[in-house]
Amino acid sequence: SPTIALVKSGDYQGDPTAAKVGDKIIYTFVVTNTGNVTVSDLVIDDEKLGLIGLAVVPGTLAPAGTGTASFTYAITQADIDAGHVLNTALATGEDPDGGTVTDTSGTDIDNDDPTDTPLPQSPTIALVKSGDYQGDPTAAKVGDKIIYTFVVTNTGNVTVSDLVIDDEKLGLIGLAVVPGTLAPAGTGTASFTYAITQADIDAGHVLN
Repeated sequence: SPTIALVKSGDYQGDPTAAKVGDKIIYTFVVTNTGNVTVSDLVIDDEKLGLIGLAVVPGTLAPAGTGTASFTYAITQADIDAGHVLNTALATGEDPDGGTVTDTSGTDIDNDDPTDTPLPQSPTIALVKSGDYQGDPTAAKVGDKIIYTFVVTNTGNVTVSDLVIDDEKLGLIGLAVVPGTLAPAGTGTASFTYAITQADIDAGHVLN
């Protein structure tokens, strides 16, 4: 009865508050010979991790024996956006008759549940607004223009989409930021031209 069981675990090594691209997950693979014959040539395949034929040590296991392998994976922005890395691996070996013995990884010896390694997300943005008065520098008049520029920076560690600007004073609702989707550290902009009123001139400024 040639059988094996693969248990896969992942240990995230980065900042516990905000993951970043390139942070590492150390994966450990433990293969147990759960059958009654010796299994040899044990290797691990894991498509997500790009692994083909990762050697288990020792590569030959007597019944009840265990072997291990490990791999360090660098996380991607897609992983951080997902908030976790979820996947399985496959252990393959050979029984004494030359037959193939396989098992899909699980979180314990008696299941094939995918290994789920959470990644900490920190979604934040920063908006900088500037105004450039375009009228007579000595005496403003009603209808003179202020050109407002809005710069949004993704200060977090996840991609942010559908970015818009609201500004009650300017009468803006849903002014589109371009681009409207920002990866971490990315910036998007929007602009709007505002015509000043007598109340603005009387106040001596536009503050909002």
